[in-house]
Amino acid sequence: MSEALHNKLSGFTLMEVMVALLISAISLLGLAALQGTARTHIEITRQYTAANQLAQELIENMRANPVGMRDGHYNNINTAQPPTGVSGDFCSAGCTPANIATIDSLRWSESISNTEVLRQGTGITMVDAGRIIVTIMWSGDLQRVKEPKGKTSLDCSVLECLIQEVPIP
Repeated sequence: MSEALHNKLSGFTLMEVMVALLISAISLLGLAALQGTARTHIEITRQYTAANQLAQELIENMRANPVGMRDGHYNNINTAQPPTGVSGDFCSAGCTPANIATIDSLRWSESISNTEVLRQGTGITMVDAGRIIVTIMWSGDLQRVKEPKGKTSLDCSVLECLIQEVPIP
């Protein structure tokens, strides 16, 4: 008799197995959703890192050319309207600060437009009141879904945007 009672009490019931499978399935679905969210955040981080590197690159070029910065040659750079008729080596000898600023502007425009991470990237600069403001805007993954097709606004409330502001040394 004790042998029959022992066989009845050992093992799991069907209900216990089903509850365990349900909990496992919910956990796996949660992990799958977390992976998708993580991938989105990794892409956003890549975009901000690229924008930050491009902004720092121009700020360092500006600091290396203090006369060009003081004379306003870096003010109001807009990569949507890069300098035309200029190549990267147009003043191989005896460049003026204005020439250097033009070359920096051209190279920065090319860097932003050639960066695959920043879709439809645009950069704008402003040198004013003892500070340098560099703004880089792009069409990020999240904003592209929300934004109506054909809209090309440079409004930071619509596009992804990075603004770097540093004092002029």
